[in-house]
Amino acid sequence: IPIVFMTAHENEAIRSRALADGAVDCLSKPFSQTALLDALNMALQAT
Repeated sequence: IPIVFMTAHENEAIRSRALADGAVDCLSKPFSQTALLDALNMALQAT
């Protein structure tokens, strides 16, 4: 199951940890609808 992490903090350590733990993407708030849709489409294509 592809995972897209969403966090309230823009922090490279959090992003690196999320990706190392298996996330296909990590979004920091605030993010646009387009960024969310792009991340979800990428996650779905990864399956």
